[in-house]
Amino acid sequence: MNSPKSIILAGPQGSGKGTVGKTIAERYGMQIFETGGKLREIAKTTETPAKGTPEEEMTTDQKIKATMERGDLVLNELIMSMVREVLSSITENGVIFDGIPRTPEQAKGLKILLDECNQQCEVVLIDIGEEETLKRLVQRKICVDCGKSPSPKHKEDSCDCCGGNLITRPDDQPEKIKRRLKDYREKTVPALNEFDDIIRINGEQSPEEVLSDVLQALDPILKQTE
Repeated sequence: MNSPKSIILAGPQGSGKGTVGKTIAERYGMQIFETGGKLREIAKTTETPAKGTPEEEMTTDQKIKATMERGDLVLNELIMSMVREVLSSITENGVIFDGIPRTPEQAKGLKILLDECNQQCEVVLIDIGEEETLKRLVQRKICVDCGKSPSPKHKEDSCDCCGGNLITRPDDQPEKIKRRLKDYREKTVPALNEFDDIIRINGEQSPEEVLSDVLQALDPILKQTE
């Protein structure tokens, strides 16, 4: 059997990569590693370490929770530790990475871990312009419980994934969005350039057309691992 193949699903916020990733995962039985969602899950479900517990006695999840409770950025080494745990548990199908790599440092670390775990990798970039990103994000709503955004056709006030309430994110304001896009240009784009081949998808099409293009590109590749 061929080595499992993982997918790095990239694109600016609002590109629809979350919806695409869910479809790919269901189609091929792959696991999704969505960095932001995973960190929120850890913060919500992990027991807070007892006060004064030395860091070397904490689990990775406890270190992450303690870091987030302090309001600090989660260290890259902790993110990589999470990735290592996910990759080491994969026996057949690969992983879909959503939200990583965000920096060249993370890209280099991810490539090392993929090699160590004998995982091949394809990078799919769903690309949209900044004007389209702004338009989509100022209209976007997210679930207060699971943090996911509903599908574009969803018109209800409750989440189509878990039933939670939908709200507009406080940081989905034009100036804040522009700062995040600047960060994406300056850090994430160079991170993706660490990889040799990138499958580029026009993300300004309809969601159905975007998904069709992604599957058309990935089907021949992923079917080789079945």
